[in-house]
Amino acid sequence: MILWLHILNFRAYSEIKLDFEPDFNRIIGPNGVGKTSLLEAVSHIGLGGSPWSERNKDIITEGEQYAFVHGKGVNRKQDVSVKINRSGKKEVVIAEKRLPKLSRLLGVFPMTAVGPPEIDLIKGSPIVRRRMMDSILCQMDRTYTESLRRYKKLLAERNAALKGVRNGSIAGGHVLIEAMDESITPEAGTIMEIRNRFVNMLSEKSAGIYREMTAGEGGELSIIYKSTIDIEDMGAGEISKALLKRLAARRKRDLDGGETTLGPHRDDIDFKKNDEKMSRFGSWGQARAASIATILAASDILYCRTKTKICLLLDDCFAELDPDNTKRFIEIASRFGQVFLASPRPIEPPAGKKGALFVFDGVGKIRRES
Repeated sequence: MILWLHILNFRAYSEIKLDFEPDFNRIIGPNGVGKTSLLEAVSHIGLGGSPWSERNKDIITEGEQYAFVHGKGVNRKQDVSVKINRSGKKEVVIAEKRLPKLSRLLGVFPMTAVGPPEIDLIKGSPIVRRRMMDSILCQMDRTYTESLRRYKKLLAERNAALKGVRNGSIAGGHVLIEAMDESITPEAGTIMEIRNRFVNMLSEKSAGIYREMTAGEGGELSIIYKSTIDIEDMGAGEISKALLKRLAARRKRDLDGGETTLGPHRDDIDFKKNDEKMSRFGSWGQARAASIATILAASDILYCRTKTKICLLLDDCFAELDPDNTKRFIEIASRFGQVFLASPRPIEPPAGKKGALFVFDGVGKIRRES
């Protein structure tokens, strides 16, 4: 959990120092004052960046050369600072030691986030669903993190080779692509096997949370991992071999299109309500409740693996939820870790938890109410 945060030159915040409560923190203010920016600052010490924006340079206050976020938790390891330079380069220090890789930060402050993209987890783009899986799994599984890093690199190289062979700028043809496939498929097999196990756990936990959030009136939720090849009952090695065969059969099509059409970068998740696709047959309110239930379930899985209290960043999650569902959601969310909840309207804390209330006196001017 995060007990203290120092922010410098971060979007509208010139410099602030804040103390947080270990259970529930409400950040209340009108749109445009810096609520989301504060959650983004928090996310930098847990995820190494914003869950909602990849433009690192944009977070630096205009006229300044760098942004800086420093947070402390309950132990020596939970002392993290992140400096973001105008070039977009990040310098991460944990317990006074600089990290050689940003990925080493993941898991120090285990973290999940629910903002506008995540609220549309079900009806939104497959990219959002893959990003959710990657964000959780990279915080709790080093093997997954390294396989994903290598896969992205090899995928970029394969796509470049496909285009090069197609236009004649690279020699080697099918033989070159075949050799690349033998390198990329083991990484793909590891990713897909771990994702499949994760989604099976996610489905079971999400169903119970969704049932509780909707008071049993939203139908039965189930979640299925939809890979680009059939991987049922397969281990990572078997998936790798199956994908290698499918890539060989699809090679001409990939060469014609200049991109890789099979693999974890094209995989998705299906959400079903009473065995019907929720993206088609679920209401917006049900879809959003199911999206939030899924993130909460992922938080629980992350806690069970890391044994560290989770930070939940919740950015205006209640637009499509009625008052009863909102109240139930807040009560449920507070069970899963340290909550940072940003909202343009007053929100009551869960029963028995006073927590902390932060309000704004203007853009970037935040204070904790006593």
